[in-house]
Amino acid sequence: MNTKKEKKCFIRLKIRTKNQEPRIKNQESRTKNQEPRTKNQESRAKIKDRRTKSEKLKTKNSEP
Repeated sequence: MNTKKEKKCFIRLKIRTKNQEPRIKNQESRTKNQEPRTKNQESRAKIKDRRTKSEKLKTKNSEP
């Protein structure tokens, strides 16, 4: 039979490995979540470009 100390260590190790699993899953989901963010940033940049184009047109039209 295992001694009390050995049992405690084994239980601690078990708990540690269980706690590490969700961390890895979280990291994977974070990398997945970062992909749509970059797409959003691209679309935002496009919208900004459109705004600047419309502003440029307004300034051209206002000039005689």
